[in-house]
Amino acid sequence: MEDVGHLAAQARPTVRASARSFAQPELSRSRWTPLVELTGLDTGCCRIVAKLENMNPTGSVKDRVAPHLIADAEREGRLTPGKTIVEASSGNATIALGSLCRAKGYKVIAHVPASMSQEKRALHNAMGVEMRFFKPDPERPFTNIRRDAAIEIANQDPDKFITLDQFSAPANVNAHKNHTGVEIWNQLGELGGSIHRLFAGAGTGGALCGLGLALKREDRIPDLGITMVDPEGSVLYNIVKGIDPTADQMRAPDGLGERFVPKNLDLSMVDDAEIITREDAVATCGDLVTATGILGGPCTGYTLRSALNWCQKQTTPKTALVLVCDRGENYLSDPMFADAIERAYARAGQSPHLQAAV
Repeated sequence: MEDVGHLAAQARPTVRASARSFAQPELSRSRWTPLVELTGLDTGCCRIVAKLENMNPTGSVKDRVAPHLIADAEREGRLTPGKTIVEASSGNATIALGSLCRAKGYKVIAHVPASMSQEKRALHNAMGVEMRFFKPDPERPFTNIRRDAAIEIANQDPDKFITLDQFSAPANVNAHKNHTGVEIWNQLGELGGSIHRLFAGAGTGGALCGLGLALKREDRIPDLGITMVDPEGSVLYNIVKGIDPTADQMRAPDGLGERFVPKNLDLSMVDDAEIITREDAVATCGDLVTATGILGGPCTGYTLRSALNWCQKQTTPKTALVLVCDRGENYLSDPMFADAIERAYARAGQSPHLQAAV
């Protein structure tokens, strides 16, 4: 009979860092969100694996970045007690910042789009984050006016305000290069294989470039291809393809795509780009939840739709990687999103009985 104590030691689960250490990246950088294969979707002869960043503490990939933005600014002496952080965001980054800053004694003011969902507004309130809403300005098409306004406030009164500026801060890229990407590389071994193509949006450039730097190395996956997924109305697809963007195309949804090229976005890392419509993106979110039970937000739908398109064209088995960027629960008040889930369940012969919030 085998030694019972020995078996118990083998079965003992690995203890990861506590939730508290998430706010202290200098002590522990372990997150370990799951990497799973998405089954039940039409992937042809290929497979798609997804990093479930919706399982982070506040439910999005921005939980990766927020503690490093704060830590770098503190280390450099730019963020000191009593200062207020003014940050441009589609919502996820400022929710993540708010979850950390209350305990640290910093106030957060979020410059967010007026179109932001009711669920994200409620989350900002829960985290004690003040919101200031912005609408697109047709007179300033090739800029992010929320970011410009945050920079202006910080420059006018630097003793009181600071913007961490996720669009240019190296911490945004480094968080994914040094941690998210390394996790994915380690987890790929457990899944038995590598990946051939990364599909990522390019809102700030942090995830796309950070993961690219982590994975596309000579000692890891040197031939990894990267597809940048863009929504209609973003200028980034045009720039990658060498097409001059026009001012009248500024219809990109917030959180994916952009109206300018952020400093953190190195477009030389992009091998291909594809435009996905919002209708196709939210329809894909519906397909994902009916097939797997994973409810991701629209940004997930954009990249997953592009990955499915690529997989269905392949003639030899390959593996694609996507991020489940945030929780789809944060968008159920959007009738288009809720209806897409209803339609997906109808196609599957089921009914989730969803109703969009009024």
